[in-house]
Amino acid sequence: TIIQQAVSLKNRKATVTWNISGDLTNIDHFLININYLGIKKTIGKVSSFKNKSNYFFIDNTSDTPGAISYEIVAIDKTFKKMQSVKSNEVISK
Repeated sequence: TIIQQAVSLKNRKATVTWNISGDLTNIDHFLININYLGIKKTIGKVSSFKNKSNYFFIDNTSDTPGAISYEIVAIDKTFKKMQSVKSNEVISK
C-alpha cells in the first residue's frame, strides 16, 4: 500500500517521493505519470525491491511553467495495476 507521497520542486527538477507499507512481494514496479494541462502521460518507471519501503523519482522534464502533479501506480508481478495515488500539485516557473 502506498501510504505517503510528496512532490518537491528545486532547480526546475521535481522529486516525487513515496513510502510503502505491507507486503511488498507482489509489487513488480511503479509507473510515474505526470499530469500537466489536463494531459496525463507516463514518464518513468521505478523497480520495486522487497526490502525497501522508501522510493523516489526525479523528473528532469518539469521545467515547463505551470501546475503539475504526478500519479504513482503500483504494478504487480502479473503486470496489473494494484493501486494508484495522486501527488500534491506544484507550480513550475
